[in-house]
Parts: sequence; C-alpha cells; structure tokens
Amino acid sequence: MFGREYYGCNSYNAFGYWNILMIIGWILILVSLIWIIKLKKKKDYKKNLIIELKNSFANGEIGEEEYLNKKNIINRRKV
Repeated sequence: MFGREYYGCNSYNAFGYWNILMIIGWILILVSLIWIIKLKKKKDYKKNLIIELKNSFANGEIGEEEYLNKKNIINRRKV
C-alpha cells in the first residue's frame, strides 16, 4: 500500500505525460511571447527611422530623390 507505486514513483508515472505536455505548452507560450516582442520592437524601430527620414525631408536637409531612395532601403531592410 505505501510502496513505490503509491507515491507515483514507478517508471510510468514518475513524471507523467500531462506534466510533460504542460511544460512543452509553457515553453511554447514563452517562445511565442518573446517572438511577438521582438517583432514589435522591429516594427517600432522601422517606424522611428521613417519618421526621422520624413523630418529630414521636411526640414530640407535631404532631397526628394534621396528621401525616396532611403525610404525604399528601410522598407526592404530586415532590421
């Protein structure tokens, strides 16, 4: 009655299949959150670059051709 099997220490229930699935689920959730945060930072970085570029163009620091060229480079770039 109070042997190894009572405490769940046999080879089949030592850790349990549900516990393994729960750990895999938590790992997937954490990886997804990290991935979403990285994507958001990447979009914010691109948005800030484009805003700075627009300000430079509006202030007359760069011309239209240079503005369009840099804007295309930023949009193609994988930051």
